[in-house]
Amino acid sequence: MNLDQVQVYLRLRPVLSSESSTKVVEVESSKNIRVSKGFYRYKMKFQSVIEASETQETTFEQVKPAIDYFLSGKNTTVLAYGQTSAGKTHTIIGQEDPGIIPRTLSYIYSQLEGSFSTFESFLEIYQDRVYDLFGRDNKELNVGEDETGRVVVKDLTQLRVTSESQALEHFTEGLKQRRVRATQWNMQSSRSHCVFQVYLLKNDVLSKLSIVDLAGSEKFKPSKEADHKQALNEMKAINKSLSVLGQCISMMSKKKKGFVPFRNSKLTRVLKDSLYGNSQVVLFGCVSPSVSCVEETISTLQFLERAKKLVYVDNQSKSQKYLKEKEQIAHLDLETKVKEYEKEIFALKNENKKLKKQVKKKNNLENLLNDENFLLDYVKSPLEVGGDSVEEGKLGRENSKSSYAIVKQIMEKLDTKTKSSKDITHKYWDEYVKTSNLH
Repeated sequence: MNLDQVQVYLRLRPVLSSESSTKVVEVESSKNIRVSKGFYRYKMKFQSVIEASETQETTFEQVKPAIDYFLSGKNTTVLAYGQTSAGKTHTIIGQEDPGIIPRTLSYIYSQLEGSFSTFESFLEIYQDRVYDLFGRDNKELNVGEDETGRVVVKDLTQLRVTSESQALEHFTEGLKQRRVRATQWNMQSSRSHCVFQVYLLKNDVLSKLSIVDLAGSEKFKPSKEADHKQALNEMKAINKSLSVLGQCISMMSKKKKGFVPFRNSKLTRVLKDSLYGNSQVVLFGCVSPSVSCVEETISTLQFLERAKKLVYVDNQSKSQKYLKEKEQIAHLDLETKVKEYEKEIFALKNENKKLKKQVKKKNNLENLLNDENFLLDYVKSPLEVGGDSVEEGKLGRENSKSSYAIVKQIMEKLDTKTKSSKDITHKYWDEYVKTSNLH
């Protein structure tokens, strides 16, 4: 990976009411910042510094070149890193104002033309376990490698999508499954890392876009809450996985390569192809400018500094890459067909249940309509309608629509019988319509 393939940005969030208003992060220019506290001085240069006043659209503009790189047939990875409540999820997902993922999906489908196929997957890593956010069940998925060395998450759902609206619908549904919990800093803090991936097949070339919202690191503070143990386990898992990610970044940034511990956490195993491959990497470091968070801010800046030095030598031959891509394309097609069949079967089962209910209801109604005594009792028995006593007519306002259909069939049935029955039915029906304001 060449240095120009690693783009590192810094995004500042507004100071929270719970934080000190004293700022330690000073923006010197559009690319440079300085952190000052006591005798400590730290300067750093980025691709760009995105201040707290900047919009989501401004942030996405920084990502567009990397998305174009993906559309040209190359792999691309976008990550957000920082302490908890630093603004990572806001940057990647957004709320009222859409973040990078929704804007990326909109941009992708506005640019694609001609013949192409797109797929998407969505997973989360919670307490070092991988779960499918598109899956129907909540079972843990295994991470391994195929015979070509490609990292694969077994049984991960990969959906074929054909439009922006469909892609956003799947993403939104998957997002509902992600684990969140209230913390000291955030009422809806992400307790898991999530990886959203889009695959593009065009002109027999397969490219992959990975957008990663990392859970934030945090310090342990004793608590008497009932979920204290769960919160502690979540924090330990998050901090450990981020520590391993830092170790991998550190080893990869050295000119003399040593052992890179990708296998030490599920997060780094899943991201191995995204980081340790010939792909464009865009990294957003999210920090608070407040002195209250100075230690976490410095830690994030140190991580970003190491990430800027990522170097990768691609030893794979073109023929190896070609075979690897062909196999992945075949895998995606097979997975998509299986998922489509499963979806069709599920829909057919539901339709079958509905039809059975309709048939049963129809049979019951036909039996009643063939019972002359029931018909006469139905239209002659007294019942309250809307709280006002009506001398004749067994109908309720709350069931007016269904009752209308039933009585209409009763009237049609009695039309074939005596003239007196017909007159009786019309009389009671007219009284009901008048009383219940049914026109």
